[in-house]
Amino acid sequence: MRMAKVQPIANACAAVALLTLGGCGDRSTVLSPTSDANVGVSWQINALETAGPPRIQVAPGGSITYTPRPLDRARGEVPLPRSLRASEGMSRRAGFRFPPRYKVAANPSDGAPPPGGDGADRGLYLDVSFPAVYGTSVIADAGLDRSLPAALDGSNPVYLFAPTLLPGGGSCIEASIITTRNSGSDTTTYHFFGYYDWCASATGWVDWFPINQTFQNAYVRTADGRPTVTFSVSTVGGYVTPPRCWFVDVYNYTVGGWEQFYSSCGTTNIFTYPQTEGWLMWETYNLVNSSTCPSIQSTRAIDIRLFHADSYGNGSSFPITDYPQYVTQHGANPPYDVALCYGSGAYTFSYPGPSGLPYNSWLAETPNP
Repeated sequence: MRMAKVQPIANACAAVALLTLGGCGDRSTVLSPTSDANVGVSWQINALETAGPPRIQVAPGGSITYTPRPLDRARGEVPLPRSLRASEGMSRRAGFRFPPRYKVAANPSDGAPPPGGDGADRGLYLDVSFPAVYGTSVIADAGLDRSLPAALDGSNPVYLFAPTLLPGGGSCIEASIITTRNSGSDTTTYHFFGYYDWCASATGWVDWFPINQTFQNAYVRTADGRPTVTFSVSTVGGYVTPPRCWFVDVYNYTVGGWEQFYSSCGTTNIFTYPQTEGWLMWETYNLVNSSTCPSIQSTRAIDIRLFHADSYGNGSSFPITDYPQYVTQHGANPPYDVALCYGSGAYTFSYPGPSGLPYNSWLAETPNP
């Protein structure tokens, strides 16, 4: 793992957020939900945040069709406090170890970071250096119907990070849906939501939260027939001079609002060129090789959106397909950039416009149907 000197945390509020795994500006005063016949969903408006995004409430087991508008911290909008206690994260579990990440130096001939892990990474690079862009959101498959095979080497766990999101622009935080299976006799497939800090002095995973019933009741809702989690990673707003603070927010559909899970401030340590490059990937470790492409449930990244500010600094979100200049595909550019299993045709990656999904989505079919 590459290491570099990081910038100091920008303010005391951010420091508290790092220590508590929570966020600044927590508040919980809410009014009763009111019905909005125009959209057919239940809204909940906070008396302290009337200028903020309307609150979409969907009961557990219900369905969603679009991403809620993101928070605009530049205009003073603040998140809800995280519902999950820190003790529910795997960082507090005795004996649990997070896996390393094997991102290596960029190939200077193409200026893009090569794949990590098994060499099967497939997805999108988000090459965003334009200061108006300040984050990305996605409705991500929770992967609860996903079952992983035993590890290829028989002695190490299997990991699938999909979708895993690092926004462009020098983000400190990568957030991911994580599916894993232990080595040995444990045949259970485990499911987590986690986040990785690229700006910490020792880069690494901060925490993983099991996607158990408690997590599902708050954050998991059905989109196009399968369980999903809606999350975003963003900074304070457009046109903010680096180093900046970044936040991972997850939408709680029970209470109707974005919850801040974590924040980190500083300069990224990621050793890629350029450092403003991010990604939204399907990434594996110990799962595939040149001769083995196991059959697992497909993965969807739905309604991918970029947060973009106007010249006055006011922000909103737009389909990523509105900004093709910021997006390149990874894993489909021979001879140096060909993802295992995808390059052979065993797996298929569709973007944009995968069948049956919004145009600004991707679909990783594993195997090719």
